[in-house]
Formats: sequence, structure tokens, C-alpha cells
Amino acid sequence: MQRVEYCGPFGAVTVPEIDPDREIEHGEVIEVESSLAKRLLAQPSNWRRPKGEKAPAEAEEAQAPAEPENP
Repeated sequence: MQRVEYCGPFGAVTVPEIDPDREIEHGEVIEVESSLAKRLLAQPSNWRRPKGEKAPAEAEEAQAPAEPENP
């Protein structure tokens, strides 16, 4: 078993290896047997965001003023 601290940028994630219906909370320390589960935890794209909340890159793009295109 590997101890993995789940410290991603968003709320919670489901790890099928542990329990497909259990949500792992931010900052929770869990134990996983496979490196696949560890990689799943490390992928921000696997984290579910609350509705309406944007990923950090999307939020920056939305706030940045549009740059004029040079011909």
C-alpha cells in the first residue's frame, strides 16, 4: 500500500480502487495499492469541480483582456 495525500486544486475525487462511491476530500491521506490510483489522484482533470467553478487556466483566460491581433 502507498500512502497518498490527496492535495489537488478542487473539491473531491472518486477513486474506483478504494470505493467507486466514496469521495476523497482535499487534504485527506489515503492508502492505495497501485501507481494507477496514485496517478489518477495527481491528475487535476480527474477532480470534480463545483458547478460553475472554472479550472485555474480557464479562470485566467476569462479575466485576461483580449490582445489585439497584429496583421
